[in-house]
Amino acid sequence: MAPDARMGLVKEPMARQAVKSQVAVKAYFYTAPDGFEFVKGQAQPGVAGIYTAQVGEELATSLSRRKGFELLQDKPLVSSAKPGEKREMNVTREFIYPTEYKPAVLGKVVDGELQSAIPATPISFEKKDLGVELGYRAKRLENGKIEVELDLQKGSFLGFVNYGTPIKTKGKGAFGREVEVALTENRIEMPVFDVKKVNCQVEVNDGDFIAIGGMMPGEKPKDARFKPWKGGSPESIGKNFVALIQVKVAPSD
Repeated sequence: MAPDARMGLVKEPMARQAVKSQVAVKAYFYTAPDGFEFVKGQAQPGVAGIYTAQVGEELATSLSRRKGFELLQDKPLVSSAKPGEKREMNVTREFIYPTEYKPAVLGKVVDGELQSAIPATPISFEKKDLGVELGYRAKRLENGKIEVELDLQKGSFLGFVNYGTPIKTKGKGAFGREVEVALTENRIEMPVFDVKKVNCQVEVNDGDFIAIGGMMPGEKPKDARFKPWKGGSPESIGKNFVALIQVKVAPSD
């Protein structure tokens, strides 16, 4: 009789113990050069490939050194979760933007000429997280593989569309000529966002890397009033984006 049986204990099968193992995820998020694709012609966001641990590590190292690629964090994000537990890993910045404006107020009119004006003023605001948000849920299967569900979102701010028009009046120019004078630009700016999402469920071997591609930014509005945003942090502006996500069994405590 086995020692465990003599002591009145029933040892749990190894397969079931494995199923209860925590799963660790390591995520590399990169901005990438325009036109870069893991898979040529990948038009939609999604899984671009699955690589072994060795190949994935080499690829992550290579991308970190290549010109035009920028890791969005100093080092990969790492997290672990119990089987079926939902976890999130984010590299985001809060962006506050106006959603409603108080109309412009016109001042006095003297001799048929407007003397002053107060431009439209924002009175309502909302906030939005820009950058990368990764949610995952994973579990180890009895066959040793890992089933993982990924919910990845990349939100970018592209710029503003100005729906306002300048408020002008008449004035005197050189030699007493009548000219138009802008009292205020009266800008009514509304933001333009680009959001790319990937939701997938895959089975991988312990230690495999999942490559995510097809996250090129969308076309900017052709509206002449659109002004592209030039600044901003790497994670929040409209750049090409790729991700490498490693999934493996977490070490036992």
